Amino acid sequence: AATSKFYAVCGSDTMCRVDTITPFPGTFTSLNLGAVEASADPCRIRYWSGTGKLYLPCMTSNTVIVWDPVTDTGEAKTGFENPVDVVFTNSKAFAVQNSAIGLREIT
Repeated sequence: AATSKFYAVCGSDTMCRVDTITPFPGTFTSLNLGAVEASADPCRIRYWSGTGKLYLPCMTSNTVIVWDPVTDTGEAKTGFENPVDVVFTNSKAFAVQNSAIGLREIT
């Protein structure tokens, strides 16, 4: 929201940023997630207004990428088991895992 940009995961090591939507077809930027996590392959993307960051759970690499849209840089957080989604409380972010331990805090 702060950057007025839209993001979409592309099912690989690439995330697409929509910079403008007009005039049609707008402008797009391809962001390389492979530089953050070699086998990223995120399954979705979530934005948390509490931190202003994007969270990308990467089930195949057992990581969650925390992406800063202001600087277009990311950090791979490790220690997860098949993360498929991310949920937030007022003060914390959690990876939703496809495992016996359903939630694990992202620190």
